[in-house]
This record gives sequence, structure tokens and C-alpha cells, in this order.
Amino acid sequence: MRINDKKNTCTTCGQTTPIKPQLVTVELTPEMAVAIEFIKFQEAGALPNALKKIHDLALYYTNEPLSQDEIWALYLVELLREKLSS
Repeated sequence: MRINDKKNTCTTCGQTTPIKPQLVTVELTPEMAVAIEFIKFQEAGALPNALKKIHDLALYYTNEPLSQDEIWALYLVELLREKLSS
């Protein structure tokens, strides 16, 4: 079911559906709480810029081939950077 944002109406069947925002709760591990506290106290643009430099150094300035695990880790670093900078 695709919802038209203006009318909350399905573009396929025409049914009107109310959109209810949902709060997602996640239980934080102690490690996640420490990471969030660390991120909160960083300068606004410093952490995303640092993550970008780490990503680029590992990806573009290495002479060794990367394993699948390393490629996945770099992808996660880039996702984190994008989320922090938006």
C-alpha cells in the first residue's frame, strides 16, 4: 500500500489510512550508552569529519586487499558518518 502524503490515501485502492507515529524503544547496552555519551560531547562537525578521514584512509590509501569483514566495517563507518552529519 503506497500512501499519498498529502491526503493519506492509498494510491492503489483509494482507502484513507491515518498515519500514526510510532515510538521505537531499544534497550541500550552499557557499551551503547558510553558511545552515545561520547558522541554527545563532540563538536558538531568533528566526529563525522574524523569518520570520513578514517574511511578514506583505510579504503584509498592501503596497499593491501581488504577482506569482506573490513569492507563491511568501512561501510558501517560510512553509514554512521552519514547519520551523524545529517
